[in-house]
Formats: sequence, C-alpha cells, structure tokens
Amino acid sequence: MSSAKHQDVAKLASRFMTTGATAPTAVAPRQGSSVTKPATTTATRRAPPPKRSAFGSTIPASRKPTSACKAPLPKAAQKAAATAACVGAASKASLLSAKPTAPATPPTSDRRARASPPTSVAASPVSKPAPIPPATAPASTTPYSVPRTRDDVTALIRERTGIALSPLTASTTFRCEGLLQRSAACLPGTDTALCSVYRGKMVTTQTLAGGQTRKEVVEVACKKACLPANTTPATFNKNFNIVSADLAGYAGAQAALKAGPCRAAAAKAVLPVLGWDVEGPVDGLFWVVYYTAWAPLGTLQQRIYDLACGAGLRRSARAHAPGEHPALPGTHLAWSELLSLLVAKVEQLALFRARGIVMPDNKFQNDLVTAVGCLAAIDWDGYQIVSAGSSPQCALTAGTPTTADYAAPEQTQRRGPWTGFASHVWHLGKCLLEALALVEQVLQARAAHSGKPGVGSARNAEVLAGLRALAERCLVPQPEERPSLAALRTALARMQKTA
Repeated sequence: MSSAKHQDVAKLASRFMTTGATAPTAVAPRQGSSVTKPATTTATRRAPPPKRSAFGSTIPASRKPTSACKAPLPKAAQKAAATAACVGAASKASLLSAKPTAPATPPTSDRRARASPPTSVAASPVSKPAPIPPATAPASTTPYSVPRTRDDVTALIRERTGIALSPLTASTTFRCEGLLQRSAACLPGTDTALCSVYRGKMVTTQTLAGGQTRKEVVEVACKKACLPANTTPATFNKNFNIVSADLAGYAGAQAALKAGPCRAAAAKAVLPVLGWDVEGPVDGLFWVVYYTAWAPLGTLQQRIYDLACGAGLRRSARAHAPGEHPALPGTHLAWSELLSLLVAKVEQLALFRARGIVMPDNKFQNDLVTAVGCLAAIDWDGYQIVSAGSSPQCALTAGTPTTADYAAPEQTQRRGPWTGFASHVWHLGKCLLEALALVEQVLQARAAHSGKPGVGSARNAEVLAGLRALAERCLVPQPEERPSLAALRTALARMQKTA
C-alpha cells in the first residue's frame, strides 16, 4: 500500500472518530409498536474506554500528534511509528468496509440489531416479537414490569385472562350514543372516572370480493377501564388485575358453563363479549375497552320497575328506554312476566351451582334481560370456580367486589369472611325486597292517580305479600337455614299458576 493511500485511509478513519461526529439519535417508538430503540450518546475525545463503531465492534482510539511535542524522536523510533500507523490505518479501513458477521452469542454491549416494526394496523391481532431492552431496564412484559406500548398490554391481557377472542381491527369502530354510568372513583387530582359504561353502535366494515364494502351495525354496551402507565411495577400489577378481572371472568365463566351438558342453554347465561381492544397510551393512560351485546330491556332491576309502570301491557311500551317507562293509567301489572323473570333468576343460580361458579356480588343490576324470561349475567370480576355440587366457603380478600347493601352476613364478618352458594340466596332476598318496595311505591302512585286506595287491587296486594314473605325467608342469618333453590322454584311456580 502506497503512502498516499495510507494517508487517505488515515484521514477517513480520523474523520469517523472526530469529536464532531455524532451517532444516530434514538427514535421514539410510534404508538402501537412494540419496538423500543435504545438511546445512544455522542462520541467524546477520551481514549479509554475503547470506542465502538456503528456495528458495535471495538476500534482503537485515534491518537494524533500535537504541537506540544518539543523534542523530535530518533529515526529508528520514527520508522517504527510510521509502520505502526500504516498497520493501524489498514485495520480501521477493514473494519469500516467489511460487513460484520452475527456472533454466535449476544455481545456484551447493550446495543442490539433493530427489529422491524409490525406492518399490521394498530388494532389488529399482533404476534408480539421479542422486545428489545433499553440500556436501563428490561422491556420484557412480566407480571412485575410496566408495559410501554399498546402491544405489550394486549399481549399481557391475552396471557393473563386466557381470552381467545382477538383484539378489534381498524375496520371496526364505535359510535357512542350516551353515557350509561360511571364509577365514583376518579384518577387522583382529576375528574376522570376509572371506569365508564357507554351505549352505542359497533360498526364493522367488510370488503367483499368485488371491491365493494358492506357495513354491519350492532347495538352494544361499551365498558372502558383506565390503566395508568406511569406507575411503579407493583402498582401497575395491582391495577391491571382489577381492570382485566372482567375479561378474565367472562373467559373463565364461559369455559365453565360450556364444560357440562346443555351447552346452548348455559351459553345464554353469560352475556358474550363481542370485541375488546386497548387504547393508548395517551397522557400516560391506557384504556382497556370491551363490548357486549346491548339488552333492549335493560337490567333485571330496571325491567321490574318498567313492569310496575305498566310495561309489557302493549307493544308501544317497548319503545321506551330501560328504566324510563312512563306510568300508565290504571293499576294493572304484568305479574306473569315479572314472576317468569324471578324464575329465570333462580334457575340461573341453580346453573351456577351445578357448574361450581360462585359470585360474590350477585345482584339484580348485574343481570341483563336479553328477552322475556331470559337473563344473562355481567360483571364477572371476583367470581370463583369450585367443585360442582359442593358447599364451599370461598375466602374474600380486600379486592373482592361486593355491595354493602346486598352482602350476606358471612361476607361481612370480621374473622374469615367468605362467600358461597348460600350467599346467592341472601343476595336474591335482599334484591327482591328492594325491588318490591319500588313496585309498591309505583303502584300506590298509579292507584292514587286513578282514585283507588292502596296498591289498586287485591290481586296486587296478594302477590306483593307472597313475594315479600318469600324474600324474607332468604334473609336468615345462618347460611344453612336458608331455603334451597328448588324450594324457591316451587314457590314461584305455584304463584305463576294463579297470576
């Protein structure tokens, strides 16, 4: 190699290692991507530690002669230094021109090859690649780390809940039509509710073979739960368990109900999840969203109120929103439909017992009336699966959801609170007493408007008294002394015959 070429190579190497050159800056990952790019720093003048090239290989530091050297070197030393400079320049040139080969084992450096970002849309099902850890903390999604991307949260939900349904794609949108309810708990220092339920339409656009599109519109209820991302791993893990409990409950309950006989009837006892997704992060917040079918008749509590107002007596009554039915003239009430709903509730509890499903918060607000005489349960967080036909005492923890107004005595005792199938009977009695008080109040108002005393008729007073006595039988403090579901079913069937 000629001296001119040596000088060109030396200039090229020194230019690459000058202090003015900077390494590629870190690129922030786009929203919805699971790729995290490690941060890099600017090269400095210091010789140790050894500098690294763009490929991660070690390059000897360039040492330039300075004007501070006053005495010249001997000729023999100058010749040896020139030879060493030529060899060093040649080695630098080979490092810059040759393509690096992938080592058999990962290098000790924290820099790794960049993975290609996913090409699918943000809301499509994602097969999550192995995350690239930054220089400070591992990015792998474990129960004790905080996910940084939507894909991380999506993968964590599928892993922990066992839900087989894939996240929604970009071809599905939600049109909100109003807020149904929101939680009283909010994010600290804000008025953002931790959980909200909306009513709306889910629109799915399908592309046909000829290029035409077809839209499918379904009325749904949308539940959004907030999941803060800027927290400690322990806090995130705690919040995630609460937020994902509903989806985990749906998946576990459907699996338990389909495990036994009469699968078609059992599947109707759980309101199916039509879709779910993860939104964010936006302002440090993820939102776990899932959609269930809309029940036009509302919850069991709302339907009983509508029946007290006169719903079910004519077709126009179904046009009103659940819980907003105007009171009709007169005092007639469709007792046959109300009793059929109570029978459906008792049969639902019997099905849960046969499948070993224990619900700690089994109230009328958590049952949707999907059709006349048909109920489907919602809000499955906190449920437990036990041996079918047993009499379990499932321990309650601080995170188990319960409602103080309906909780059984064994659920509120100081030492060892628990819940079981007998607790379901207590829940039924408390909810029924509350609903009967509302029915009696509405009937009294309708009777007064019609010029009649009391609840308007002897038939109304008779059925109210019979149902109130049945509810009080369920409220025995000792769980073993409460009536069986079969006895309740028989009593309700007897009342249906005379309705």
